[in-house]
Amino acid sequence: MESGKKVLVIDDEAINNKLIRKLLSGFGMEAVTLTDPTQVFTALEQELPDLILLDLMMPVQDGFTTLSLIKDHHQYKELPVIILSGEASEDILARCLKIGAVDYLTKPVRKMELEARVTSAIKLAELNRDLNSKLIELQNVNNSIAAELDLARRIQMSIIGAAKISCPGLKVVSHLEIANRLGGDFYDVKQDGDLVIGTIADVSGHGVSSSLIVMMLKALLNSFANAEHSPADLLGILHRQLFSTIPKGFYIALSHFVYQAADGVLTFSNGGLYEAIVVRRDGTIELKGSKSFAVAFISRQDFRETEIRLHPGDKVVFHTDGINEAVNEKGEMYSRDRLIQIVSENYNSNADVIMEAILMDRKLFIGETVPEDDSTIMILEAE
Repeated sequence: MESGKKVLVIDDEAINNKLIRKLLSGFGMEAVTLTDPTQVFTALEQELPDLILLDLMMPVQDGFTTLSLIKDHHQYKELPVIILSGEASEDILARCLKIGAVDYLTKPVRKMELEARVTSAIKLAELNRDLNSKLIELQNVNNSIAAELDLARRIQMSIIGAAKISCPGLKVVSHLEIANRLGGDFYDVKQDGDLVIGTIADVSGHGVSSSLIVMMLKALLNSFANAEHSPADLLGILHRQLFSTIPKGFYIALSHFVYQAADGVLTFSNGGLYEAIVVRRDGTIELKGSKSFAVAFISRQDFRETEIRLHPGDKVVFHTDGINEAVNEKGEMYSRDRLIQIVSENYNSNADVIMEAILMDRKLFIGETVPEDDSTIMILEAE
């Protein structure tokens, strides 16, 4: 029994209102009656009920019109309305429910049925209000989290290196796409004297955890990625610093390079990424730098170095697995072979054109499929 609840009864017959009021009083409910449905909003403004019992057949303004007016009003549209009528056709019932009534009672009203339906309608309305309130709270929390993640994304993107950088003897073009608000891919390129030093990395996993490891990686690179440390030495430092620091199950696949402009020598160490794609100015394709275990993957790890002499027009392509492992709507993978083919077909073009060709071909391949992994590609061009 919904004791203390208020019900607005709208019926042009005063005797019907009196009967309904008596029945509701027996249930512990308070009834407010109205014989003129055109005054419904005046009554609602004076006292908001928990439920409305609305007669259907009234001469001045029928129940259909009154119900429509209530359901079109922004302040009262959520009030539960039960229709009262001597008519019980399926068409009338369907029309009332379509307009927004929650239930339908036929006259003469039976006491037990009235109590059951009124009580049920009020409880359901209360549950809906509680649910809507919780949804609003949840939406507010989601909006707050989304705002924090957007801020974190801006902070993360601010540490990513420039998309294009030109140094003496070397041009570097890079592209990064993050699948979610926060990602685990990263790249950085800088000049240290006559050296060009760069890193491309892919932290395992996605989201906040991976992005925090990216920030740690960036801090370590700021401290140790310089002329004093060879690529293999640097990966060793990163491994020792991160293996005992980051959570178990996380690791970083990365390549780190140093380019000496004076003699055109590129030295790099590969920890977990695919081999670098070297395209010579005559179109010859070479795969260099066989990958070892990723940084922080196993406790003891040795990193090797690969040395390549570059001539003007030679290019080197580094990439994370998000590039070649992207899938289309058929579940087909873009593939490393297709990537190498695009690089080969555009061997005579500069790094910008090759980058554009790769990204366009990959986009055409995956179509409307949303990538599930971050992807980064870096192209070095000797000048």
